[in-house]
Amino acid sequence: MGSSSSSASQSTGLLSTVTVGEVLLLNENQNVITVNENDILGDALKVLHERRILSAPILNKNGACTQGFIAMDDVIIHLARVCRRPIMTGGVVSSTSIKTDQIDELNQRRKCFHQETVNDVISRHRVSHSNLLVITKNKPLLRALHVFAVGVQRIIVKKSNKIVGVLTQSAVLKWFSEDLSRLGELQYQNAAALGMSWDRIIKINKDLPAIDAVELMHEKCVFSLPLVDENGKLFAHLSMSDFKSLIIVEEDFHDLLLPVHVFVTRYHQITNKSTKIISAPSTSTIQDVVAILAKERVHQVYLVDENGNPTNVISMTNVCHRIFHHSQEDREIL
Repeated sequence: MGSSSSSASQSTGLLSTVTVGEVLLLNENQNVITVNENDILGDALKVLHERRILSAPILNKNGACTQGFIAMDDVIIHLARVCRRPIMTGGVVSSTSIKTDQIDELNQRRKCFHQETVNDVISRHRVSHSNLLVITKNKPLLRALHVFAVGVQRIIVKKSNKIVGVLTQSAVLKWFSEDLSRLGELQYQNAAALGMSWDRIIKINKDLPAIDAVELMHEKCVFSLPLVDENGKLFAHLSMSDFKSLIIVEEDFHDLLLPVHVFVTRYHQITNKSTKIISAPSTSTIQDVVAILAKERVHQVYLVDENGNPTNVISMTNVCHRIFHHSQEDREIL
C-alpha cells in the first residue's frame, strides 16, 4: 500500500472514530444558550447578539426542544414578510410595503417585527420540523459531516436525552484547523474547485436599498451577498448576521431604506465589527482555506487573482461537502 493510500486510510479512520463530543470537548455542565418558544423575537435577537451566535435551540414550556433552532435565516424570512404586509390605518390600507411607509407605518412594522413570539415567527414558514437535527455526543464525526455536506449548518447534540451542546460547521472546521493533517491528502488539493465561480455568484449593487437585499436573500435562499460598485468590483460583504442590528439601532426600520453599504457600515461601527473582506489567493489549497475560515470565524472566503479580482467563493458547506465525499471515495478505494 502506497503512502497516498495510507494517508487516505488514516484520514477516513479518524473521522469514523473521533466522536462529536471530542470535537466539541463537551462536558455535562456546559452552558447551552437557548430561547423559549414564547419569547418575543426582540428578546431572542438580543440573546443572539449578546452571545455572538447566529442561532439557538428553542425550548417549549416543558423545557423540551421540539422545533429546532431560531436562526438568522428565520429572522430574514420574518423581516421580508413584515416589510411587505399591508398596514391598516383608519380601517383602510395606508401602505403596502415599507417603501411607501410614513413614520406611523414604520413604527407599526417595527413593533410587529419585535413583538411576535419565536413560535409565531417560525411556524409561519416551516411546514415541518425538518430543521430539528439531533445527534448524540458519542456518534462519529463522519455522521455529522454527512449532514453538514448538504448545507445544514448546525446540529443539536444530546446525551441521555439532554441537550449538551450545538455542533456547527464552524466548530468542525476549527477542529480540523488545529491539526491540518486531519484532512489527509485532501489538505494539498486546490480549493478553487470547491466553491462557485465569481461569474455565477448572485451580486448586488452597493447602493441598493437594504430592504431589497433582504428580499433577495429570502427569494434566493442565500445567507450572504457580495456588494459590488458601479464597475462590478467587489466593494463589501453582506451577511445575515448584519441584520442583528435591528435590535440595537434605535430607529432600526428607517435604516432598511438606506443603501445597503451604508446599512452594513453603520452596523459594523456600532458593534466594532471589522469590515474587512476575507480573501485568499486563487492558488490556495484546501488547508489554507480551512485555516482562514477557522481563524477569521467567517462562513466563506473569496478567492482572488493576482490583481485582487474575485475568481471563486468558498463556503464552509463547500468544504464540509468535499471532506465527507472524499472520505467516501477513500472507503471505495480501500
